[in-house]
Amino acid sequence: SMIPRLAGDIELVYRKITEIASEIVGVERASLWLLREGGERLECVCLYERGPMRYSKGMVLMAKDYPSYFRALESGRAIDAEDAGKDPRTCEFRQGYLEPLGITSMLDAPVRLSGRIVGTLCCEHVGEKRHWYPDEVNFVADLADRVAEAMREAERRKAEVEMKKLSAAIEHSTSLVFITDVNGRVQYANPVFKKLTGYSDEELMGLEMKTLFQGSGRGQKFETLWSTVHGRRIWRGEIRGRKKTGGYYLSNTVVTPVLDEKGDITSFLVVQEDVTEKTETARKIERLVSYDTITGLYNRSRFISELDSWIEDRGPDNGKGVLMLFGIDHFKLINDTYGHATGDAILRRMAGLLNSVFRDRNGPHMKKIHEDIIVGRLSSDEFAVFLPGLGADEWKDVAEYTRERLNGPVIKEISGHLTASIGVALFPEHGSTTKELLAKADAAMFRAKDLGRNRTHLFRPEDRDLEKMHTRLEWKEKILNALEDDRFIPYFQPILCLKDDTVHHYEALARMREPDGSILTPGDFIATAERFGLIGSIDRMMMKKAMLMQAETMKNGGSLGFAVNLSGKDIGDPELSVFLARTLKETGADPERMVFEITETEAVRDLDGAIRFVKELKSLGCLFSLDDFGVGFTSFVYLKEMHVDFVKIDGSFIKNLHRNRNDQLFVKAIVDVARGMGIKTVAEFVEEPEALELIRRFGVDYAQGYLIGGPAPSIDSKRPHPSDAGGHVMSDMERAE
Repeated sequence: SMIPRLAGDIELVYRKITEIASEIVGVERASLWLLREGGERLECVCLYERGPMRYSKGMVLMAKDYPSYFRALESGRAIDAEDAGKDPRTCEFRQGYLEPLGITSMLDAPVRLSGRIVGTLCCEHVGEKRHWYPDEVNFVADLADRVAEAMREAERRKAEVEMKKLSAAIEHSTSLVFITDVNGRVQYANPVFKKLTGYSDEELMGLEMKTLFQGSGRGQKFETLWSTVHGRRIWRGEIRGRKKTGGYYLSNTVVTPVLDEKGDITSFLVVQEDVTEKTETARKIERLVSYDTITGLYNRSRFISELDSWIEDRGPDNGKGVLMLFGIDHFKLINDTYGHATGDAILRRMAGLLNSVFRDRNGPHMKKIHEDIIVGRLSSDEFAVFLPGLGADEWKDVAEYTRERLNGPVIKEISGHLTASIGVALFPEHGSTTKELLAKADAAMFRAKDLGRNRTHLFRPEDRDLEKMHTRLEWKEKILNALEDDRFIPYFQPILCLKDDTVHHYEALARMREPDGSILTPGDFIATAERFGLIGSIDRMMMKKAMLMQAETMKNGGSLGFAVNLSGKDIGDPELSVFLARTLKETGADPERMVFEITETEAVRDLDGAIRFVKELKSLGCLFSLDDFGVGFTSFVYLKEMHVDFVKIDGSFIKNLHRNRNDQLFVKAIVDVARGMGIKTVAEFVEEPEALELIRRFGVDYAQGYLIGGPAPSIDSKRPHPSDAGGHVMSDMERAE
């Protein structure tokens, strides 16, 4: 009753117990010593002394120099120095800790905590030999138990505080946390876990961990997890957890066994990080980087990477294989005639047929292939298949079997059959690198097309297409690298308003800058870009850069407009209007000062598509120009239907305008009709002063050509004037623009 209750101050309890211990008759000093540093040292945490102070709080002794403590440790009971077999007169501490005090009789009672001795309560009588009575020994032993009780209470309260902190942290944690009993049945789950999985507290209580991990629990993974944690080890890994609705989530999971003081498992703590969205995003990125978005097959770069790896692993002396390159016959015509949606459907059908053929191991020679077949879409209408393990004796049967399987109805929207021309190259006979094999398979495929299409052709050295194919593939690589490195740049050619002789807008013409800084004109790269379906990417780059330039002129107080050429493929691209709307917003360009040009021939080829496309442009506030007007299927009817803003009279009628009476009549007729329909006219290829004078007289609104100004990498702050261009000689390519 004399010992105070623990009220957050265990030191108070220690002092009181030590004071009570010192009340024993003949005791000059009572002290409490607790083990420190792994049991090697004893520290005085509290003492009560009547005589001169010889000890001090915080004093440290080596435990091995304290014989009565070790005897108490061995016996597990209170014991004095004499019981330890020592002469009481020699139980004076050495090593300079204390001065000799004469005869010292000591009584030590062990302090036990969780079954182990953690210290001693020591009573000392100094000056003469002292016999300790049993009731004194029992009394000190009881006080030592009170010390242990106080220590346990302190630990319990400390644990309660820590538990409250831990509980608050778990409750507000963004991680998923739940706790199970030793059998894996849920005892607690935090709010984040319940919200994600959809379970209530009542539904979770008693639910097995294995059920929650059902997505991973039916195989070896859960068995490994369970054996690991039951072996008192922490398990880490990815888990596919099950939601209440039956859906799943992915998580990085840590399962920790919780042990009691005896080392027995009492529960399991499970902490999870939901990585479903992160994993899905990573998979989408992987698919974008490695897979073709239309067909789901490997894209060009991934196909090349896989074939590179196969060749590197085998080497030219340890393997053989067949590379087949498929080109869909007349795909461009189908695409242009029926639109991109139909073209995409054909590409998907082709991919499905190839997958079907090469998944069927019952086909000719398929059973000989014991490795993964590599299938990919390399470009617009070209597919590639590499068959490891086949050679010169087997390729023909496989290629013909595949061609025949492909030869069938295309899709219900169009008549005709899907056929393909197949070029074949052998590894290592025709090449020991991916680049060599692709070049030769490409040459063989074009030879198959030349020979009438819908056939297979094995590369032969005498095929004279190879050099041309090398050039085409090299240019394709150049274009892809230029797109990746942002090396397509606009050159700006001024368009003069003939009413006031001021520049009304500029046409942005695509140029490709080589790594060495040299500039290439469209004649070098446009055909290849169209051939491999890269023209749309170039168009988009030019659009964005022209919009940035227009926005820049507005910031500087100008009001110039900019025109951009589009290819016929852009007409059927459903994503183009989305791109335009987004880019206009991002750049801050004025849509009313952006003009988009398509040639008359391309527009008429898909008139309905062109009309829809122009409507989409108009809805964004942009303007539309029909380029090369007069050389195609000129009809003023569709001008009205398309709501054209400008027509650009083809340069073939302008170059010799002052010399050719028929050209003059034709140009004047175009101008008169266009003016009546509210359409502005632009004369291209204005190179001679006489031609300029004539188009002024005919009422043409704008003039463009080298007499006005040539294409340049930047716009001239000074107003171009026809006299500035005198004497300029154009190349054939410049004239073609």
